[in-house]
Amino acid sequence: MAPRTQDCPSGSRGVQHQYGRTPSTVRGLVRSPCPSQPSGSTGAHEPRRRARPHRRNPSAHQGQPVTTTTLALPTTGEPRRGYFAIGIYATKTSRNVGMLWRAAALYGAAFVFTVGARYRHQATDTCKTPLHTPLLHFCDLEDLVEHLPHACQLVGVEMSENAVPLTRFVHPARAAYLLGAEDTGLPAPVLDRCHTLLTVPTMLPISLNVAVAGSITLYDRHAKAVAR
Repeated sequence: MAPRTQDCPSGSRGVQHQYGRTPSTVRGLVRSPCPSQPSGSTGAHEPRRRARPHRRNPSAHQGQPVTTTTLALPTTGEPRRGYFAIGIYATKTSRNVGMLWRAAALYGAAFVFTVGARYRHQATDTCKTPLHTPLLHFCDLEDLVEHLPHACQLVGVEMSENAVPLTRFVHPARAAYLLGAEDTGLPAPVLDRCHTLLTVPTMLPISLNVAVAGSITLYDRHAKAVAR
């Protein structure tokens, strides 16, 4: 049996219906039949009004929730309590500042600072951290202590007999971690001004790179906050 077709008037290109099928839908738009179809007729060839295009909801179509990508601070699933900052005293290598700055941004530091040395952009700063975590510069120790936020404890990170090992250290809710220079560490007058001291244990009595020691300290703070 040959398919039933209906041709449009000459000069127009309408939609051809076969086997009594309803008009096809392309990209959400319903193709109406030829203009010659009577408006009052019924059946498979009854003209239909052109539907308005609509946007599909991916979640309803695929059964999956709609997700968006946003830039947010690191979180543990609970309201953020306190804050922390980290910096280097009299650093000699700007590269270490860039590495520490990146780690501080990843772990949600309020700011990064240097004491007695300015920072210049280095290739180690690949995340455009200045857009997310500010860097402050203090002329000397007195300048730092004078401008520390209220109730913020200055925590010295140094290999010292009076320092608490990082494995047993309880991080203050509000803390500014201060690391020493690569060669001399924190001088005695600076250690005396710190509220508390911590040390990063190692198997050998050799100091860690300043940026590495700072990154480990920030990870320990983050890990203990998540475990609470």
